[in-house]
Amino acid sequence: MLKHVLFVCIFNLKRSVVAQHMLHDMLTRGREDYTAKIKVSSAGFVGHEISEWFETNAIPYPNPLFNRAPPELIQATMADRGMDITGHRSRPVDKEILKRSHLIIPMLAILKNDLIAAYPEIESKIVLPNELLGNDTDFLWEDTTAVPNDSRMFDFAHSNQAYVTAVINEIEDFLHKSFRQILKYLLGADEKNLKNESAD
Repeated sequence: MLKHVLFVCIFNLKRSVVAQHMLHDMLTRGREDYTAKIKVSSAGFVGHEISEWFETNAIPYPNPLFNRAPPELIQATMADRGMDITGHRSRPVDKEILKRSHLIIPMLAILKNDLIAAYPEIESKIVLPNELLGNDTDFLWEDTTAVPNDSRMFDFAHSNQAYVTAVINEIEDFLHKSFRQILKYLLGADEKNLKNESAD
């Protein structure tokens, strides 16, 4: 049975897309090619807390909200790592993709409660990055103080080379560290069988 893992961010343009393609790439480089067993997807979700934060800080929503290509800098940075994301078009979560997903990873902690409030049936499938790592890591990609909290936010987050590179590096590091745990969660393999597994 094919297992599905879903990464969720707000607009499905950066964090979740990068995680999707990086994990897919890592799955091809394990001790076996896991892509026959695991499918990786991504989607966006604009929850209540995010909406309140946008309104409080007068941050405009992208237009259109979905069906957009990732920003050019993110495409280029991923291409430098051998991953082509030019064909990606952002999409929102829906009941179908949530139903078929066995593991749902919100890239922002504040999305977890909103996702559960909107879709209570998926609560048991949602696992935050920190929960996969088993620690309280502070991620740059969640740090609202690292970006302008106003109408400049998107331009900065999508076009500042240093910020984009740091976020992508951090996502890659998270996936390397959580790779065995993701496999264990999806495939039910025990620690002994996975102890030598890596994403390299």
